Amino acid sequence: MNILNLTPHAITLRHADGTEVTYPPSGHVALVTAVETPTGDVIGGVPVVRRTYGRVAMPLIPDGAIAIVSSMCLDAMSASKHPDLGIVFAPDTGATAIRENGQVRAVTRLVAGTVPTTGPHWVGMASDGSAMPYEVQLLHSEAEADAWVRGGVGRHVYVLRDGGHTP
Repeated sequence: MNILNLTPHAITLRHADGTEVTYPPSGHVALVTAVETPTGDVIGGVPVVRRTYGRVAMPLIPDGAIAIVSSMCLDAMSASKHPDLGIVFAPDTGATAIRENGQVRAVTRLVAGTVPTTGPHWVGMASDGSAMPYEVQLLHSEAEADAWVRGGVGRHVYVLRDGGHTP
């Protein structure tokens, strides 16, 4: 299985038998927008903000591959029911992570997001790094996806019930 690391740092996965595989950064980083809204509260002399996450920008994931993104990106993708959730995971940096000097050196598990059931808007990333808007349409079969692609206008991603998609 091809694993695409969409974080800015190497990710090391430790298998149950103790062997480790390190996935270097791919050169593309999945990014999420954040909106901070002041709550009006002040704690310890500093203002408090409420942060909500918006759209995720990331490259298209090749067929047959999965991607590793940050937990923040995965959470934003889950909240927006992003169409790639079935093939995007985050490193589990919780209690099972292997640490050295307080820093995560390897993870023993990956965290999965929620598979989409509706079709929100999201942003993909072109090969030149520019953002590309997509509109998502939930479809029920590969044949229905093919029909939409032939009749589609602009850039669309067509999500299938099984979590697959057709660019």
